[in-house]
Amino acid sequence: MYKPELEEFAPYYSTYIDLLEDKPIADLLEEHLEENIAFFSEIEDDSWNYAYRDKKWTIKQVLAHIVDTEWIFNARAKRFSRGDLTPLPGYDQDLYISKVNYTNYNPEELLDEFYFVRKASIQMFSNLTDKQLQIVGNADGKDLSVRAIGFILLGHPLHHIKIIKQKYL
Repeated sequence: MYKPELEEFAPYYSTYIDLLEDKPIADLLEEHLEENIAFFSEIEDDSWNYAYRDKKWTIKQVLAHIVDTEWIFNARAKRFSRGDLTPLPGYDQDLYISKVNYTNYNPEELLDEFYFVRKASIQMFSNLTDKQLQIVGNADGKDLSVRAIGFILLGHPLHHIKIIKQKYL
């Protein structure tokens, strides 16, 4: 299990970070890519539009949220690692999901987008120096290091996959 010692991140992100072991981020991103794709690829066609309770997201919406979050956190990591420490706003995940009708959205297209954004994550984190990984920026009023962002990107899908296994399937 990954336990950061001098890492900067808001306590909420422990939900994701505590699911991980401490290995190079790019290596873990590559390992988890195939596992995540395999998990979502096994979901039956008739399950994608299922929500376990009223006002909860469907499995398609959960995957779309994972993709949206990866894009946003990649942008944060890119900016911070390049020295742009302008405080960044948060984002409203429910607003993002509400703006697209996922009912007829093709799950394979969502998986393709996840694959491509994750490959971008792998490429970026493969080329960051230790010094860049330690840079701390601020997003949504919370400090976090570039390294913590990498681990958040890893743990976020694992967190949602755990919920899907428990409550959807």
